[in-house]
Parts: sequence; structure tokens; C-alpha cells
Amino acid sequence: MPEIKPADRIIHPRWLVTDSRTHTVLEHHSIVIAHGRVIDVCPSTVARRFYQAPWIHELPHHIVIPGLINLHTQAATVLFRGLLDDRSLADWQHRALAPLERAIVSEEMVRTGVELAMAELLHGGQTWFSDSYFFPDIVGEAALAAGMRCRLNIPISPAETAWSRHADDALRRCLNTMDRFKGNRQISTGFGPHSANVLSDALLAKIGTLAAELGQSIQMRVQQSATERADSLQRFGQTPIERLDRCGLLTPEFQAVHAIHLTEPECDLLALRGVHVVHCPISNAKLASGMARIQRLRDAGVQIGLGTASAASHNSLSLLEEAKFASLLGKLSANDARAVTAWTCLEMMTCDAAAILGRNDLGHLNPGAEADLAAFPLNAVSSTPLYHPISQLIYANHGLAASDVWIGGELVLRQGRLVHIDEEAAIEAANDFVARHVPVQNL
Repeated sequence: MPEIKPADRIIHPRWLVTDSRTHTVLEHHSIVIAHGRVIDVCPSTVARRFYQAPWIHELPHHIVIPGLINLHTQAATVLFRGLLDDRSLADWQHRALAPLERAIVSEEMVRTGVELAMAELLHGGQTWFSDSYFFPDIVGEAALAAGMRCRLNIPISPAETAWSRHADDALRRCLNTMDRFKGNRQISTGFGPHSANVLSDALLAKIGTLAAELGQSIQMRVQQSATERADSLQRFGQTPIERLDRCGLLTPEFQAVHAIHLTEPECDLLALRGVHVVHCPISNAKLASGMARIQRLRDAGVQIGLGTASAASHNSLSLLEEAKFASLLGKLSANDARAVTAWTCLEMMTCDAAAILGRNDLGHLNPGAEADLAAFPLNAVSSTPLYHPISQLIYANHGLAASDVWIGGELVLRQGRLVHIDEEAAIEAANDFVARHVPVQNL
């Protein structure tokens, strides 16, 4: 008789991607999980013979992939979804969003919004979101309760906001939040300063120094528009990229969000400094901000992840939708149908995103990895017939939602139902908050 080994869970999907860098889809292979980690990946016949577990998941029509990592959100702004559409970036940002935020952003707003956002993220197979918004402690608390992983990019602005009075106050609050979540494997932190044009050289340099001393990352919106670039040249005599480099922020711990309107030397400089780019193509397109040169950056050696950005501009928190658009826009920008392939997009949402976060135990399902994974059914009308599972996942994902999601080996979405979030209550709370606080008639 063969020796039967114990495990906590065994998942038997039809198709399995353990590591997107191999560009390999395994058929009839199983994942064996114990103590929150993957302990084996083997043919299903072997798993059924040699392992036993109290939880067995049969997924005969599904593809299982590493949990998707969304590298840039402002989760709470899901409460503004569809409210500020069809505006230019300047109009959306300064004449619509900013006054609205000044009027209604509060602890209640963030708590209500992030609960709704996490429900949507989980339905999309996302196990990690990297958030850049006010009241980050509340976001962290909500993520802990929901069983999600989160990076809090703590906002720093010289202007008064709902969360801080000025730059020194923001830095103080930032450091307190970092201390609160220090050492937490589920919630991590980083600096989230506002775009470079609103920060002085001294403040930029101070943030860079603190980040280096504390071993923290920096995530910042960089060159989101041609206007931002032109304004920087007029005021500082340098582009935002050049100025950030002069102030010492361009390091491997720096994540440049958007990063559009880059020159050839700037693309090479980002690669030289080891800077990472977070690509948000749908937000950029909807606000007519410009197209990031993703294939050019990848060719230079820049590691790139994907983010959905604010639901107030994107209208969705679907990272699969973002991936499809990233591929199509990347091909158009490069004038090359072979650029930014489906596999490239899966890499940007999994192993590349994990590397950007400094987590080599995430983004893949090799033995030893944290058991963060998502299952998607591929037997719907929109994915039939099925020749290449990854092509269907990226290019034919209309309406595609995860059926099951595990984080650290624990189910957080089971057969389409959230485990730790009351979805109906989250919807009701969001609608109630909007009815009480959002001045739709004035927007």
C-alpha cells in the first residue's frame, strides 16, 4: 500500500498555471495545500492516490491561476463609480473629484467604499490590492477582516486633506500607520506621496531618505499627462522623471504609476535605476491622458504591473478587463500585434506584480509559495470553443468572474459567494451613504 500523506486542501482543476513565466498550462494536475502554502503540484491521479485532506475541491471546467495582484487602487472611490464620466483629466481631477472629496471623504466613506470594493476585487480573482487613499488604517482593518492582502501606500500631501492638515502631519500619520502594521504578512505599507509637481524638492528628498532608512517602498503617480510634464518643465526646469531622479527617489523601491509621455532617455533611465511601472491603461484612455510605452519599457528591462486605478475614472475594478485593454493598447502603441501578449499580461498580474512588491512567495504556485489562487470557469458561452485557456482568460473574459478564491490556503470566495464579506449589506451600505452624502445635482 502507498504511503498516504496528509494535507489541508487538494484542488483538482481541469487546467492549472503554476508560474506564468513558463508559459505552460498543465492539464489534469492538482494543487496540494498545507499550513497555508503549496506543498505539491502533481498529476491528479497521483494526488488522488497519495494525498488525503478534509477539503477536496473538484473543478472539472475551471482554470486555476495564482491570485491576481492589483498594484494601484483607490478602493473607496468605488462610491463615485459612473458619477464623473466623460471629462478631461484636468476637469475630472480638479473641478469634479477634488471638490467632491473635500465635501464627503470621511472614515465612514472609506470604510463603506472599501468594503464594496473588496467584494468586487475578490469576485475578479484578486487576492492583493495596493491602495493609495485617505484613512489607510481603515483600509488595512477592512482588508484584515476580509482575509485580503493589501499594500497601504500612505498619502502624503502638503495641502490640507480629510486625513491630514499639512505635509508634516501627513508624515507623522504615515509613520504611525507603518508602525501599526509592521511585520504583518497580510498588510504591508509604503509611502504614497502625491504627484511630484505639488511636492517641494525638500519634501521629496525627505521621503526618499525615510523610505531608504525604513526599507519602505514609494508609489507615486508620475507623468500622468502631457500637462503635468509641461508644468514641471516650466516650474522646475526638469521633467518629473528628471526631478525625481535628482531628489534621489528613483530606486528599485520606487513604483511609477501611469508613467506616460516618456522620452527614450527616460525609458532607459527607469530601467537603469531599477524603477517599476504600474500601468493603468483604462483610466489613461478614459481620461485621454495618453498611452504608456509598455513594450518599449519591457524591452528596456523595466518590470511592469497592472492597476485599475480609481473606480471614479475606470468604473470597474476588474484586473482581467485591465489586462485585455493593456494588451490591445500595447499592440496599438507598438504597432506590433505580437507585443504585450496574453501571457505577458498574466505575468504582469502575477509574478511580476509580486516581484514589484518584494514577495517572491506570491505570484506563482510552485511548492513553498503562499497558497493564493483563483479559479475561473471556462465552460460558458463566451469561452466556447476553447483552444487556448490563457487566450480565453485574457481576450474573452466578458462577464468572467472567479468561482473560488483562496488566500493563504483559506477560502475567501466559495462557489461565487463571499466568505467574510456580507455582499448584500455592503451594497445596501454603499447606496445609503451615497443617498445621504453625494450631491449628485451639483456635479
